[in-house]
Amino acid sequence: ARRRAAAAEAELTRLTAAREEALRRATAAEHEYTALETTIAGLSVGEDGLDSEHERAAAALAAADDVLTKLREQERAAEGERAALVARHEALQMGLSRRDGSEALLAASDRLSGVLGSVAALLTVESGWEAAVATALGAASDAVAVESVDDAVTALRLLRDEDLGRAGLLVGGAPYDDPGEWRPLPGGLRYVVDLVTAPAELRPALTNLLRGIAAVDDLAAARALVAELPDLVAVTRDGDLLGRDRAYGGSSSAPSLLEVQAAVDEAADRLAIATGKAEDLARKLAAAERARAEAAAAESHALTKLRESDAELSAVAEQLGRLSGTARAASEEAERLADSVARAEEARDRELAALEEMEERLAAAEEAGDDDVEPSTEERDRLAERARAARQAETEARLTLRTGEERARALTGRAESLE
Repeated sequence: ARRRAAAAEAELTRLTAAREEALRRATAAEHEYTALETTIAGLSVGEDGLDSEHERAAAALAAADDVLTKLREQERAAEGERAALVARHEALQMGLSRRDGSEALLAASDRLSGVLGSVAALLTVESGWEAAVATALGAASDAVAVESVDDAVTALRLLRDEDLGRAGLLVGGAPYDDPGEWRPLPGGLRYVVDLVTAPAELRPALTNLLRGIAAVDDLAAARALVAELPDLVAVTRDGDLLGRDRAYGGSSSAPSLLEVQAAVDEAADRLAIATGKAEDLARKLAAAERARAEAAAAESHALTKLRESDAELSAVAEQLGRLSGTARAASEEAERLADSVARAEEARDRELAALEEMEERLAAAEEAGDDDVEPSTEERDRLAERARAARQAETEARLTLRTGEERARALTGRAESLE
């Protein structure tokens, strides 16, 4: 009985220690849970900032895409316009090509000295007056300009000797003798020569060719001018010429070289503008593509950070769930161990009471001396029953102790997995 009482006391001590350990584990899990709650609160605040950052990056990327799309559309339109102007310019230049002596002289400029070029290419006419100037110049508008009379003789000999056809020549050189002041024109009218800009060496010849020819808007104005000043000749914007003793005009089947040259020059100017616009758009497009790439990288980085934050929040939330379960299980286990401790205390008390009674009976038997009196059958049965009950109580206490130890070990293992 004394051994059983000591074993019950040891089992009670072990159960009490296991319960205290379970309580310690539950407290530690609760503290860790609280700390993680603080961590997840901070992560949630950071998550809001990452959401805003990603939204801004996505908006910047969308804006960059819009700018890039618009610039690509503008570039395609500019390239289309430039291609059309290139084709127009080339077609107009073909109109300047002539299959006559003039073309031969221009092609032989490396062998001929003094060839300045075609008159149409050397003159600049005020816009809108090309037909008037071409009519006023007559054949000279399609001529080749040379520097002197000697150069003109050399050119004509070349055409004849090599059978290259015929050509008109406008001969430059020193100014002619001035025959007198040009008469002032009424109503703000101008002379045709004032509509033309030419190299200095050609200015005398042009002045002589265009002397006395005034520029007017239409035939009615021409008729009025000739009636008022009969010694002058009037030429209209459309190329009709009217004088006191001559007239020329009507419809034209083909534009003059001056008109073609003006169209070529205009096409060249428009082509230069279109080319500059296309190049500017190409630079803007390259910059927009770089900006779009940077915006895409920023959006991707922000999205990666957001996903990493989401994963971290998920991991912390999962850990919180495990800690909550661990703390709850530890608390429940501690309660069960408390019940086991109470039952073990009762078993120990019973064993101690039985031990005390048996010690008293033993002392009483020893005091009886040599009186070897056998106990009665009823007494033996009662004592046997008491012994059987004590052994059963001991067995129950041991089972309760083992159950508590196994549960404590399981709780300890789950708690350590969280560390």
